[in-house]
Amino acid sequence: MAQFGKARKLDFKEKLTGLFVSQDRVFLDLAQEKGISKAFEFYACLSLLYAFLLYLLDPIFQMILSGSVLLGLPDIGSGAVALLWVFLLAFLFVASAAVHLFARLAGARKPYSETFKAIAYGTGPGFLLGWIPFIGIFFFILPVYLYVKGLTVMQEISRIRAWFALLMPVLIVTVIIAIIAVAIVMSLLTSFSNPFSLFPSSGNMPWLYS
Repeated sequence: MAQFGKARKLDFKEKLTGLFVSQDRVFLDLAQEKGISKAFEFYACLSLLYAFLLYLLDPIFQMILSGSVLLGLPDIGSGAVALLWVFLLAFLFVASAAVHLFARLAGARKPYSETFKAIAYGTGPGFLLGWIPFIGIFFFILPVYLYVKGLTVMQEISRIRAWFALLMPVLIVTVIIAIIAVAIVMSLLTSFSNPFSLFPSSGNMPWLYS
């Protein structure tokens, strides 16, 4: 890990700028923060900005491609801004916990707060620029790099171990979703191959003959 001397206290702008131009230095500085409150505030502000911008610009997205799903963006109504924001906040805690579990399995010994900070700060650039039409989705690739960088600095683990901690939760969720999807498809195929199975047999309905 690169050495930069004494860590500094950063304001909001310095944190965000550093995540774009000097990741090693900024994560070294952020590692000195105590607890998760400042990281949570950083994430909460940018995620709220992201949700609000999606709401304001969604009509434009709809006009461009008749559905923002094609842009990788959800359709946002006025009542859904708060719901989306709450979901993003909850996701931060759940995702951090999942990554921290596998980081521990990979040899990390620092507390949950360090993993939380890596995920919270790493997501910032994605929220800041992820709303841009067409190219916004690519700004959510940068956070993946920042997650790895943040974990290597804050948890003091190798990049390979950091990748393991990040990819294992994704792999497990993907497998679970695939199993559920296959089970649903197989159930539907079985029902369509024998349409009468959708209805109870006469033996189960003695009242028809009474």
